[in-house]
Amino acid sequence: MSVLERCPNSRYYWLKLRALAKAHEWIKLEEFCKSKKPPIGYEPFFEACFEFGNMKEAEKYISRVPLEERMNCYIRVGNIEEAANVAFSQKNEEALNSLLGRCGTNRTLTSKIDSMKAQLSQRK
Repeated sequence: MSVLERCPNSRYYWLKLRALAKAHEWIKLEEFCKSKKPPIGYEPFFEACFEFGNMKEAEKYISRVPLEERMNCYIRVGNIEEAANVAFSQKNEEALNSLLGRCGTNRTLTSKIDSMKAQLSQRK
């Protein structure tokens, strides 16, 4: 059974979400999201903002995305530091190693991730 079949409001949410994002009505989209808990979850709001090129708006919804998807969302909008914070909170050293490769020449961020890895190693 699909999400649309389980909840009568979900089709409405999908259609309105897509229409508002396509029209770049970001304030109305945020108001719509906050009006009540969306039956489709918050990840589609992130995806729609991302798809229509508003990374700042997409980032507003990441904290509401399920934890297991949060790090990938931060990576997609280019916020490696927040992705590292999520990986650290999940005690995911493998993800931190992967994020190190995305730091480029940002020595401050590289140092922060190395510090997170060291803390995780001490806890073992």
